[in-house]
Amino acid sequence: MIKLEKLLEDAEVFNDGDWVETKDQDPSGAVRLTQLADIGVGYWVDKSSRFMTKETAVELKCTFLKKGDVLLARMPDPIGRCCEYPGGLTPAVTVVDVCIMRPNPHKIAPRYLMHALNAPVFSTQIHQHVTGTTRQRISRGNLKTLSVPMPFQNGKPNLDEQKRIAAILDKADAIRRKRQQALRLTDDFLRSVFLDMFGDPGSNPHSWKVKRLADLIPDDDVINYGVVQPGEHVPGGIPLIRAGDVDAEVQEPQRLKQISQEIDKQYDRSRLHGGEVLIGCVGAVGSTMIAGPKLAGANIARAVARINLRADIQAEYILGLLRMPHLQNYFQNEIRVVAQPTLNIKQIKETPVMLPPENLRKQFTAIFRKAKDAHAIARKAELQSSALFSSLQQRAFSGLL
Repeated sequence: MIKLEKLLEDAEVFNDGDWVETKDQDPSGAVRLTQLADIGVGYWVDKSSRFMTKETAVELKCTFLKKGDVLLARMPDPIGRCCEYPGGLTPAVTVVDVCIMRPNPHKIAPRYLMHALNAPVFSTQIHQHVTGTTRQRISRGNLKTLSVPMPFQNGKPNLDEQKRIAAILDKADAIRRKRQQALRLTDDFLRSVFLDMFGDPGSNPHSWKVKRLADLIPDDDVINYGVVQPGEHVPGGIPLIRAGDVDAEVQEPQRLKQISQEIDKQYDRSRLHGGEVLIGCVGAVGSTMIAGPKLAGANIARAVARINLRADIQAEYILGLLRMPHLQNYFQNEIRVVAQPTLNIKQIKETPVMLPPENLRKQFTAIFRKAKDAHAIARKAELQSSALFSSLQQRAFSGLL
């Protein structure tokens, strides 16, 4: 391990991006102003579209990015994520909350540095030095004091070993991302099928009936939250589904937090039987999933809403509907902010549901289930590739790879 400041003492660049105000920007400018949103964990997102003139960039003494620069986001989400700048046809600079690192190429391999800074051994240190409450960040002053895992030979960073480790992690990461892309393609396919069969629920082109979500629940049931205070993890206890689990569509009970049977008994009305639609209400607001049969007997957290539909309403159709942009926008617009953004049960009950004929909903359900079978296979492969990458990452930065 070596302090980042020491490691980059002879770097060409080790500084923050530039303070560029709105008045300094120009949509017709020839210099791209890259943003925090462009930085993913190990990959360049290429999302933003802001520009400024070259004259202004020079006047402000901005640091122009070069291919191979390691960029670290000092603000969420997550704090400390970094990627390698891939270069581009357009000259580019970046904002002040991005740290630019251009290490000595005869000493440090940029790809290795990127992987090392994204590794848990480094991100754990970052979270210990985060400042701020509403807008958390890590300062470059704190960042440079953190330690980076580094292979040495004869008292100097071993460049060849860095490149070897980076190449292995790059290959494992590429496999992981292909698996993730397969999952996204399944979701995109279902959205396309939904639009083709039913049209945009925002415009309801077929003028189908629209009901409140609350009207599609059995008379003896309600849409409700779950456990308010789950307590500590209890091995062998009752599985508890939290908002993050809904977002990740976790169906395996062994991957969930477990609570005591005593606490579970206090919330018997939110206990699952399988087949319910679940909605994330805090954090991952608007995330959705259907509780599979393996989750029968599990319970839900206060940050999750349970929707037990009538027998004549297909859960798969409702899930497909809730995932459409129009309904996701509805959830975002109905968020109430107290300590943190929250979607209330009242707003969920009032969710407008377009109801096509049942035969069409059944057709969509059949397609949905076939697609989800393929999704489950892709999800298993993605979990395996992610586990492989995490294992290689841990071994790489503990000197065991």
